Amino acid sequence: MTEAGIIAKQSEERTRCLDAVLKSNASKKLIVAGAGTGKTFTFSKLLGQHEGSANLALTFIRKLVEDMAASLGASAEVKTLHAFCKKVLHQQNGRIELAPYLPKIIEGDANLLGTPLAGFESKIRNLDETSAELAFYLRRGDYYSVIGFDDAVYRLYKAIQSNPTIVPSYDQIVVDEFQDFNPLEVAFIAEISKRGKILIVGDDDQAVYDGRDASPDHLRALYQSPEFEKFELPFCSRCTKVVVDATNSIIQSAQQAGHFQGRVAKRYECYWEDKAADSRKYQKLITAQGHSVLGNKLLFQGVMQKFIAI
Repeated sequence: MTEAGIIAKQSEERTRCLDAVLKSNASKKLIVAGAGTGKTFTFSKLLGQHEGSANLALTFIRKLVEDMAASLGASAEVKTLHAFCKKVLHQQNGRIELAPYLPKIIEGDANLLGTPLAGFESKIRNLDETSAELAFYLRRGDYYSVIGFDDAVYRLYKAIQSNPTIVPSYDQIVVDEFQDFNPLEVAFIAEISKRGKILIVGDDDQAVYDGRDASPDHLRALYQSPEFEKFELPFCSRCTKVVVDATNSIIQSAQQAGHFQGRVAKRYECYWEDKAADSRKYQKLITAQGHSVLGNKLLFQGVMQKFIAI
């Protein structure tokens, strides 16, 4: 196929993929797609259909909030999950102070009080509601009249279960980077999905926050759920063909070695109209052998630092 034919074919298919999301009447939508495939652009188009309405966009990284806010403009309230929870708790209870190092403070309290408890954050994130750690942590937070990041989500989660109207209704809710959510955050999103139509996006190949009890398995579970209508965004406008091909090659090699069990199969192609010139200019690849695999996640860092388009 000629270059013009490839561009025309990809353009037609990319438009079809976007239109499928925008025209769907499903109340629960899911996109699992790779880096640079237009997830934020899709957000902006979807929220643009509800211009002037009550829309909410959530992620959990402050830098992503800044990027999303710049892209989405006034079409949605854009917040980190923790900032959103703090805001609603403030509205319900008056002034709320957020203390980022509260878990360390409470761990110190536990030692001083002769109750050597620890691991508070993990207990909260994993919804271990019968644990002595969670009960102690909440009591100490009440004593100080402050909240930490994780218990902000937990406290609002429990409040919504008792009174769902604490969170207002929305015309459209969008949630980004779901592959990096932990069990508490997943449960919280399930609750607020009852307050409006929801679009969740993520990429289980980009899960990097297992240190905070997050897992791409939550995204994979949604992909298997009949409650969600699934959509694809297969074209990458961020990277040249050599980088996209290298990414696909690494994933394929990892799967052949028995890793990435349960991975969501997804197409990932260079979008030629945007990257043709750069792809022709940077055709070569310096490769390095990747050795390090941990559990179900390939550790790309050593490899990715060494394959450079030249």
